Amino acid sequence: MSTKSKPVEMAPVLQGLKEYLANHYMDDLLEEIKAAMSLNLVEGLDVDCKDSEIIIDTNSTELLRAEPWRVDRTNLIADCKMRIKFGLPKDGSIPRFIIRFINFTAEITLDGGITLHRGLKDFTTHVLPERNLPKLTKYLVPVLSYEEMEVLVLEMLQKYLGESGVQKDRENGAYELAEAMGLKIKVASLYRNHYTGAILYLKEGHARVVASGASGTATDDEDFTDITIPGKTILINENREHRGDIDRDVYHECGHYEWHSMFFELQNLHASDLRMLDYQEADDASKPAEKDIRWVERQASFVGIAAMFPRPVFEPMVRKYWKEVANNQDNLGQKLAGIISKIASDKQKARSIIKTRMITMGTSGAKGALNYIDGHYIANFAFDADSLSSGETFVISRSQFTEMYEKDAHFREVINSRAFVYADGHICLNQSQYVGSTKKGYLMTKWALGHVDQCCMKFSRTYHISADHYRVGELHYDDEYNECYLMVHSLDISGMSRDELEEKNLEYLDSLPRRPSKALTKLLKDRVKTQRGLAAATGLSEAKISRMCNEDDYEYSIQDVTRLIIGLQLPPLLSSLFLEMTRFTRTVMVRYYRYQCIIDCLFMEDIETVVESHKKLFDE
Repeated sequence: MSTKSKPVEMAPVLQGLKEYLANHYMDDLLEEIKAAMSLNLVEGLDVDCKDSEIIIDTNSTELLRAEPWRVDRTNLIADCKMRIKFGLPKDGSIPRFIIRFINFTAEITLDGGITLHRGLKDFTTHVLPERNLPKLTKYLVPVLSYEEMEVLVLEMLQKYLGESGVQKDRENGAYELAEAMGLKIKVASLYRNHYTGAILYLKEGHARVVASGASGTATDDEDFTDITIPGKTILINENREHRGDIDRDVYHECGHYEWHSMFFELQNLHASDLRMLDYQEADDASKPAEKDIRWVERQASFVGIAAMFPRPVFEPMVRKYWKEVANNQDNLGQKLAGIISKIASDKQKARSIIKTRMITMGTSGAKGALNYIDGHYIANFAFDADSLSSGETFVISRSQFTEMYEKDAHFREVINSRAFVYADGHICLNQSQYVGSTKKGYLMTKWALGHVDQCCMKFSRTYHISADHYRVGELHYDDEYNECYLMVHSLDISGMSRDELEEKNLEYLDSLPRRPSKALTKLLKDRVKTQRGLAAATGLSEAKISRMCNEDDYEYSIQDVTRLIIGLQLPPLLSSLFLEMTRFTRTVMVRYYRYQCIIDCLFMEDIETVVESHKKLFDE
């Protein structure tokens, strides 16, 4: 019996500048190189070609490198290297071919097409020197540090708005910048598109929009129409579900226009070369440019905020409010949260914008302020600035935590050791000087919030999870674990020694019935008193709980048993026993790692918070 194989979708491999030059300008480049060789203008060439006929073996000649450097929005310099196989026939004889490597510089413009300017320069067999210009990737995306982006943002504002663009807080600065660049702004409601904020059209294009001009998900079933968008237009999408900051969107697209016009132009030229290009499976064809595309968006996002608040304008705002909080006793994250809130209120901007601007200007401590996780702001915190690199964080949501537990065996092993607990957006060392228990789960102590680098894991912001994507900060070990994490009974444990606590635990475990219905009944009475109380704590119906308390053969789902363990706040010693009773043995739980993580690590959270942060798990 034969089966039909799924057709493979093929796509052209994106071409960089070198490939484009090789495909379109090889003859022009070789013509100028030959002319330079015949005039002995190639520095270091050990063959005298003056006034000689030069025969080039084009099949064995190759453009090896075209390293681009940014001059301005549409112009670049490319430092090139050619492997050239040539011969010098004498007296009509067959020439003896030799290979040499010649470096040279080309000037190129990308604006409505690509122009290779005549007059190559700097012919040499030696290595060309580094240039004091922004480097470009082979797809013509600038390679910039944050410091370099700061400088280029200021240069961009000065170029189009003059000195006041840098020194003055401009209420309509985004629209003024777009106008100075020659960009028009158009507003429309993109059809069935509730995510895109804005689109820059460098050339004339088309957009499908809601015919009535209305917005919202209700328009998905309305009529649409296709409209023409002129070139050099920023289209603002009125149909976005979560409205962003329009000024930031406009600055973002202005950043694309100024920094990425050559990138977009090269990819536009790529579309007209489809017959000349190599093809691969569609997913693989675009992979070479994925990093560049991320850089393009990251750089434009930087412009979106840095142009809104240029450094010379923003720094005085921060200094003004820092004087008000500098001497109070709050941790740094709490102080910066206050400053962020005041500037946001003054400028009528989102606090996230102000916080991001602080971070991009080097105030890494702002990472500890106003972190919104799982529907609420967690406590502000502080850390040693040297302990956290760019792209790292101490904050992790519940769903990210359980996903990592599911996918990363090493991480799972660390969590299963009980040495760490999930505490309000952090994974913290499970010791009483760092965490304390509440009805809402674990919370960090005041000292821990001021020193999270000494007691919490930190994570790299990445879409790929692996064992080396988390690291534990410097740990000050103390054998005194938080007693509430180990307590399985409901006795007053104040003053108990560790041995006494363990003895009481064993007594309680021994007294627990081994039939699931009877065990649940006892746990219910000891911990929440009534079935109604358990229903409120689990989100399960009283009728279902009544059946569980009376039927030993009740078929529990993984969602049911997880809700019960959270509602009863069963610590690992108890929950593991209850899981065994309900037929969720360790062998079975291998299929349910994310639920196991919730059971072991989030059992003290309230059920609403856990379900809200893991909707897919509880909707199954």
